[in-house]
Amino acid sequence: MLLSCIALGLKRGGSFTVAVVDAAEDATATRLLAPRCAASAGALTYATGGGSAEVCTFDDGALVDAVPPGRLLGEVKRGALTALLDRLRREYNFVLVDLPGAGFTHPLVREAVKAADGYVVVLTPQSAPLVGERVRPLLRKPYVVVLNKWVEGLPGRIEAEALGRSKWGPAWFIVEDKPVVEVATAQEKLPCDMSPRPKFAEAVDRIAAFIAKVFYSV
Repeated sequence: MLLSCIALGLKRGGSFTVAVVDAAEDATATRLLAPRCAASAGALTYATGGGSAEVCTFDDGALVDAVPPGRLLGEVKRGALTALLDRLRREYNFVLVDLPGAGFTHPLVREAVKAADGYVVVLTPQSAPLVGERVRPLLRKPYVVVLNKWVEGLPGRIEAEALGRSKWGPAWFIVEDKPVVEVATAQEKLPCDMSPRPKFAEAVDRIAAFIAKVFYSV
């Protein structure tokens, strides 16, 4: 949900062309951004040797152009995700990749880390104390650290702030967990696209503005 909202914020916050590559089998980004997407071949299809990846666009009712996951056809082919991203980079200012939450040993995650021009590192209060120092050696490119689902009194704020001190400036953001966000999550709706706009949307706008300023100028 957070990545989908950042993509929407980038598209609406400037004259950028934006695409989301949904490489997560649960297809959350596709359901949120392009619920009427009927494509059968997507990022996972391409990455496992399918040879094609369809893009759902405004004509399909998409809020942001999205490459759905498609179907896994076998083992991940080395270099396939990179080739897909290179193709999309020629068409879009920003290409965001939603990855499976399987850790850095997953072949798609490893390849995406190498191929990316920058990172959005999402921490939660539970993961921040454990993940922070493990992630730091990977952050040699522009990055943003987001502490998501945070509530006053929970841990993670200090770790996120420390990790977000980068040569590109203070790159850490707190997204507080509010009832409206929880309700939207349960209903599979985008809280950043609700009216009246909740504070969640304001936080996402700040993240998108930082990414537009730093990532696009590098």
